[in-house]
Amino acid sequence: MHSSSVFRLAAATTAFTISTIASAQSPSPASAPSAEPAIQQPPPNRDEDWKLSIAPRGEYTFSGDLRSSGSRVSVGRAGISFDASGPLGDRARLLLNADLEASFYRFKDTALPLPSAAEPLRDAYTLRLRPGMSYRVDDDWSILGGAIVEFSGEAGADVGQAVTFGGYGGASYRVSDDLSLTFGLIVKTRLEDDAFVAPLLGVRWKIDEKLSLVTEGLGVRFIAKVNEQFTVSIFGRYEMRDFRLDDDATVPSGIVQDTRLPIGATVEWAPTSRLSIALSGGVIAYQKYKFLNENGDELSGDKTRAAPFIGLRGEWKF
Repeated sequence: MHSSSVFRLAAATTAFTISTIASAQSPSPASAPSAEPAIQQPPPNRDEDWKLSIAPRGEYTFSGDLRSSGSRVSVGRAGISFDASGPLGDRARLLLNADLEASFYRFKDTALPLPSAAEPLRDAYTLRLRPGMSYRVDDDWSILGGAIVEFSGEAGADVGQAVTFGGYGGASYRVSDDLSLTFGLIVKTRLEDDAFVAPLLGVRWKIDEKLSLVTEGLGVRFIAKVNEQFTVSIFGRYEMRDFRLDDDATVPSGIVQDTRLPIGATVEWAPTSRLSIALSGGVIAYQKYKFLNENGDELSGDKTRAAPFIGLRGEWKF
């Protein structure tokens, strides 16, 4: 099977999975998901059971002006994440994550200096697989590591040109029952660009009975517990997405880079310990698009003005 056909099948499977779960569970758009989901930190307890969760999400960023070209762009996303962890002997745990996301870009009044006046990007799909493992050295120290494999591009893109690889490694230290720290390094290749290298920094801090601070991906969230079912939080994070274009795109086989900084607030309702629904809203405080040709040479770039977003996310734990 030709590689572009394989990617088209993966994209269709992604969209089908999202729509199937959406129709079965009636979710709506979700809180702005990080493009680099949080690395699973070793659980603070010593539970030996398998932990499974599924989290559908959606998000809509309202139309924002591109500063230089006068164009406008809005973005919708739908995605779903699967997480699993389980024991491997007395001290080790297997960590598994699979994340599917569909992004729907709508450019209007396109005036970017590109080979064609057509929309530079419409629908793109991302599949990220992240297997890993943690090992408990003693009651306070754990080490963890894993791999990252990602396919990202339009449905007709060549899968061999749309794949990137990476890995992470680090250690986790339990300072107390209320505070644990994770530190290490994440390295990941990019499409026709320099590798992405970032520190792996994780914090779980229960400040008191109602307040806590946690990191998630390349961001941070401050959480306040209202009662047993409701929490509110504020967050900010850095998101980075790269997409390989297909052969018929405005920039044939080129790259679109989407970098953004969402800042917002979330209200979460957890009617049971296994089910939660979170409604988020805020502003994309910073967003930059870069358009590269198939060799990685930059053809154009622009930043958007601040634009609001809304989202909804659900999570079921098993």
